[in-house]
Amino acid sequence: MNIRLTSFALLASLSAGCAGAHTNAPTPKEASSQPAGKSASANAAPFAVTIAKPRKTFPLLRQMIAHRKGYASIGQLIDLFAADEDADLERPVVFTTTGKDRVFAYSLAIVPGQEKTARAHLEKLGIAAVAGGKSGKFVCDVVRGSDGPRKVCAGNEETLATLGPGAVNVPAGMTSDLRFEMDTTVAAKMQKARKQAAKAAAGDTSKDASDAFVDTAVADLGRFTADVSYDGGFDVRLAMQVKGQSPIWHTVFEAPAKAPPTTFALLPEDSEIALFAHAPPPGATKELREIAEAALVSDCSEGDARAAREAFDTILFTGGSVAFAIGYDRSKAESAAKSLVGKAGSNPDSVERARIALSSWALFGFEEPTERWLGALRKLESLDCNSKGKTSSTKTRIVSPTKALGLPAGTTEFVEVHTAKNPKDKPKPTTYIFVVPDGSRTWLAIGEDELAIAARLRASVDPKGRHLGERVGGELLRTPATGAAVFSAEALAWAGHDLDSTPSILRSAELLVAAASMPTGGRTPIPVSFVSSPDGKGGELRLRSRVDSAAVGDVISFLASGDDSDDEDDDD
Repeated sequence: MNIRLTSFALLASLSAGCAGAHTNAPTPKEASSQPAGKSASANAAPFAVTIAKPRKTFPLLRQMIAHRKGYASIGQLIDLFAADEDADLERPVVFTTTGKDRVFAYSLAIVPGQEKTARAHLEKLGIAAVAGGKSGKFVCDVVRGSDGPRKVCAGNEETLATLGPGAVNVPAGMTSDLRFEMDTTVAAKMQKARKQAAKAAAGDTSKDASDAFVDTAVADLGRFTADVSYDGGFDVRLAMQVKGQSPIWHTVFEAPAKAPPTTFALLPEDSEIALFAHAPPPGATKELREIAEAALVSDCSEGDARAAREAFDTILFTGGSVAFAIGYDRSKAESAAKSLVGKAGSNPDSVERARIALSSWALFGFEEPTERWLGALRKLESLDCNSKGKTSSTKTRIVSPTKALGLPAGTTEFVEVHTAKNPKDKPKPTTYIFVVPDGSRTWLAIGEDELAIAARLRASVDPKGRHLGERVGGELLRTPATGAAVFSAEALAWAGHDLDSTPSILRSAELLVAAASMPTGGRTPIPVSFVSSPDGKGGELRLRSRVDSAAVGDVISFLASGDDSDDEDDDD
């Protein structure tokens, strides 16, 4: 039944600009007659980017956007800044924007002692530009910023008046090379509007049961800040301010920061994405569990919904830590992808072979007894939810796996066989789910390739198996955190693409082929750790990642390969 598979996905996610010449324009007197101090905070803009040392950072940006469609205007801006004889590129460049296409302002520090010269240059340039009748220019002014005289520019006077004050405010005490700030409420509203517009265009009038839940959580968010430093590798630090405690934030802030659970280190070595999360005490998750269960049982009859809730009560947000991994057989997937991409045309057989090879397995490790999980899954399998409107029916066999799979005694296998209701339709592949006891912990795995799943489970339960802990090193395994993850650069290309249609399968294959050509084949692990710090009613969420030079090389190589999914850049 579909309700149980939905719960697995829930556990994985919940448990745990335009370049041109400058022209001079009269900016409102408030902006030019007084320094832009704390009273004119850069945080007034919905989005702000500060590049602390442009001369150091611009070459790296050029390298990352080279050959990338949709990024030509960034290169044009860098050229414009480099050619500005009044700009001090050893000091910060600040951008502010509303998030709308090409609506932004920026400011450049002026070389000490050249304030009058810079203004004279603007006036001369402005007269020349007007006389030449050119279009697509910036309007600029020279003002006193928080760190001294700065040249501030925007596409028009209105934008300059609105975003200019924030653009001349340089963050104090900034030690990173780049800082990105975002008003999360504004960003969420923009994303929701885009989603609604897309649904309307497609004639979709359905309502997502999770919308209200997400809206409530987003309303509690404050300012988001990302600081990035580069020294051959990237050091990334993210911080999110939370103003209130909706159910999800209450749950997050109650979760402890401590060493990873043993199950995290025992995940398969070839996991493309792996993570762990520590759960708060069960009492702190009651409201969130009720919201999650309501969404999961929304298509059940009253009786089945009650039975499903009883089952979910025993496995959802019960206070135990969880580890999760997802991956695929890389060698088979890369071979199938190269074969598919290398052909002038694709036939159904080659597409299906690629789909099978690209299909993933998912594995969970719970610090909880196996009996609890088996009881809940057996009950959920007996219910008939989510069957209305489906194009296929599902029958499940619950068996003991064959000895040839080499799994521990007591392992239970759920085999879901899907049958298309229309004989002309192709049924979905058989799904295999394993529940494996391992002392006081439980392993659960799901996927379409029975042998591949069994191989990963054997590795995790075998003390001498090939584990994730040996690949990621000791620091991530020793550092206390509320949660953490590790992924590869190839995972960035592979994850997030469905395999539901021929075009999507072809796109996934193309990305995989591009990722395989990275300097290290996209295999270098990228760690991320997360800590929540409550503070009164709200708190702060902090995330840190270290991307070493090998992974940086992989990412830059992948970007340079060109992703044609981006829209081409306009020249205006």
